[in-house]
Amino acid sequence: MKVNHMLVAAALTAFVMAPAAFADSGKGKGGTGGTVTPGTSGVADTRLVAKLRPVTSQDSLFEGHVVLRTSGGGRGEFESRVEVPQTLLGPDPDNLQPILMLSNGIPCTMVFDEIEPVSGVVEYKVSIRSRNGVIVNRAGFCGAVGASPTIPVVNLNDRATVDIGGDTLQGFFAAKR
Repeated sequence: MKVNHMLVAAALTAFVMAPAAFADSGKGKGGTGGTVTPGTSGVADTRLVAKLRPVTSQDSLFEGHVVLRTSGGGRGEFESRVEVPQTLLGPDPDNLQPILMLSNGIPCTMVFDEIEPVSGVVEYKVSIRSRNGVIVNRAGFCGAVGASPTIPVVNLNDRATVDIGGDTLQGFFAAKR
């Protein structure tokens, strides 16, 4: 019976003491909140998001977003998706390559991704990833044609704009957790 009491005491101690120990590990109140990459001293992770909203078209299906994520561990990702109602496009939407323009003048060429059969929305995207200094264009590309792949540098409040046949989406980068 004494062994059972010791096991119960040990189990309760583990459930009570372990959370208290982790609360002081820098992830809780007054800590970093997960913004510093483990293993790196003070190198912050960044996540900037621009929600693209229509400037000229009032169609609620015409929207998009741009996301930049970087981490101190040598990883980075730049991704943008745009959804366009098929009615705003011609009969051959997969041949269209919209250009995402950033405030710093860097153009990003988006490529056709898919047509959602239920909503009739056409999706275009650009996706670039970096790991340990190796940059890979997963879909589309940013920068001059023929140049080396790059993840564009964007800052807080920078503008992102996509023009598709006279219909424009625009958004501004904001910090996101």
